Amino acid sequence: MKPGRLVCAKAGSTLLALAVLVSSAVAGSGPCTTTPDCGHHRCGRSGHHAVACYVRISEEGSVATVTAQDSIGNGDVCVTPGTKIEWFTSDPSSNFTVTFAQNPFGHPPAASFSGTDGDAPQGGKVHLPANACYQYSVTHSANGSNASLDPKVIVKGGSLVTSDAAKPKPMASK
Repeated sequence: MKPGRLVCAKAGSTLLALAVLVSSAVAGSGPCTTTPDCGHHRCGRSGHHAVACYVRISEEGSVATVTAQDSIGNGDVCVTPGTKIEWFTSDPSSNFTVTFAQNPFGHPPAASFSGTDGDAPQGGKVHLPANACYQYSVTHSANGSNASLDPKVIVKGGSLVTSDAAKPKPMASK
């Protein structure tokens, strides 16, 4: 093989390997392929008396864990549009990275942020329409070990009361 072809072949295989590594870095992030059923589960709330949804990133053994108030399992979190989501870790000497391929916070097209056990929670207000679902990738590091998980943020429509028939009626006076 001529030296010029050898250089091109080596450069091509190097670029291919680099492309695979870059795409695998956010392999678990982007629009969901399947959307879990939230039922009546919602973390936090939006509106005039808003309450942020706090998501704790931790590690059990060598497995990353993501927990939030009223989460639905596998680290999946359901919120309503406009809910502020804040990620944090409280494990001593630990840090985390959250990566979205498509940013649900309405800023640049990709979002990645990191935090440590001493930082204030990181995140923002969800700027997605109702019935959207975005998978993200989270990595937790502590004491030299790394663990990762690909949970979902599911944005569901407004109120849990969906019809007038389900609303309480005023009592009739006698």
